[in-house]
Amino acid sequence: MTSTRPGANRPTSGLITGKAATQLAQPAVYAVGGDYGGVINTTVIPNCRGIVRELTKLHSEHASELPPLAATALETFLRTQANFEGLSGWPGLQFAIGALGSFRAEFTYLLADTEAVARSLTLRAFTHLQRSIVADETVAARWRSAFAESQAERACEKLGAVHLLLLVFGPLRWMRPVNAPTWRWASPS
Repeated sequence: MTSTRPGANRPTSGLITGKAATQLAQPAVYAVGGDYGGVINTTVIPNCRGIVRELTKLHSEHASELPPLAATALETFLRTQANFEGLSGWPGLQFAIGALGSFRAEFTYLLADTEAVARSLTLRAFTHLQRSIVADETVAARWRSAFAESQAERACEKLGAVHLLLLVFGPLRWMRPVNAPTWRWASPS
């Protein structure tokens, strides 16, 4: 049967994220006081088991290609948290979603190429610095003065470090806490 809804006939892997599973199951549990229709046991937890099977396959076929810390985290998860057999109902769903969500956060972090992020930030800072020197006479004068100092390298390193910090954290400078002890962000003033 073909659906008229856009994208409804797209093939999917059959695996859903923990967030999506929770968003699907939680309203049903609250609305009727339980897992009406047994969706948690017939669909969501089996999907979680499918995710674990895929992670097991990833580990067995590609562990040597993963960064060492990511491979260790995957192996540890599979050894200690990945036994989803026998899970059922809301408590089973909470365990499965909690375990998978926690693992996902850690694994994603460990797979991130922090050196690439640092290179990207550095390139962005140098490009911004070049443009700032050309466009702003005050910035250009600061850099000319730094080059003229007896310890020009240290002076330029200081200016460059400040420039990078301002470029990365500068957009956050307008955020300030108001009405402590409750922590809220003020709008730019």
